[in-house]
Amino acid sequence: MGGSFFANKGKMIFTYLQDIGKSAPKISTS
Repeated sequence: MGGSFFANKGKMIFTYLQDIGKSAPKISTS
């Protein structure tokens, strides 16, 4: 139960960070 919740959360955060990287490439300098 909790595992899937965290998995979903991680997925959301990952897509969120991807969106940020697309709109602001200066932040993603790795």
